[in-house]
Amino acid sequence: MMKKNILSAILMSTVILSAVAPISGVNADTNSDIAKQDATISSAQSAQAQAQTQVDSIQSKIGSIQAKQADLKNKMEKLKVEGKKLNTQVSTLRQNINERNSSLQAQARSAQVNSSTTGYLDAVVNSKSLSDAIQKVTAMATVTSANKNMLDQQQRDIKSVQDKLAENQKNDGIMVAAQNDLTKQTKDLAGQEAQLKVAQLNYQLTITTAQDKKQELQAQKAAAEKAATEQDNKTNAAAEAVAKANAAPIIQMPKTTASSSVSTASAEDKTIS
Repeated sequence: MMKKNILSAILMSTVILSAVAPISGVNADTNSDIAKQDATISSAQSAQAQAQTQVDSIQSKIGSIQAKQADLKNKMEKLKVEGKKLNTQVSTLRQNINERNSSLQAQARSAQVNSSTTGYLDAVVNSKSLSDAIQKVTAMATVTSANKNMLDQQQRDIKSVQDKLAENQKNDGIMVAAQNDLTKQTKDLAGQEAQLKVAQLNYQLTITTAQDKKQELQAQKAAAEKAATEQDNKTNAAAEAVAKANAAPIIQMPKTTASSSVSTASAEDKTIS
């Protein structure tokens, strides 16, 4: 009876240990792998968030640059309009100067033919009175001086307009350079943004891959736990069977029939005698 119980206990221990040890080892390894995938996912998500922050910053900078470009474009358009006006003024002044020069040259040729002295004398001789002569001489001098003053003023005006035109062109050149610089900045920022978006895609790929691996590991863990439950059920059933077997009463076997036959024969012999 004692030997039977010991044997049953040994068999049960062997079954339980052989079932539990491998499953526990698998679960420990699986949990470790799942933790690694969680760490990978967390790290990639953090990097992805940082990349998005940088993308947002770059897009803000690009928006600011585009606003500056629009402002420069408007100013350059105004400069072009102003430049056209200045060019028109220069052309008009040059035309006036040419006309004034032609008039002065005509007067100069006339003075050479009829000297200014003769002209003044004729004016005096043909005058009705002294005051009339003075007025004529004064008028002639005034016309000559006025023509010269007008020519000088036109020269000053054209120089002023040319200076404005030069300043306009200078400002236009500065704005063009600034526009080119802003365009370069936009291009550089767009390149950085593209690189960050590629990095984000790579981070997302890492996250997706890790999530898929995690799901696979979780499925393996669930399968292992299911197998462990089934094994526990089998182990419990086996334990119950052994317990029932141990609890069953031992049936005493009857004595052999040979002994009974000998006793019966002895009794019969006594009766005959």
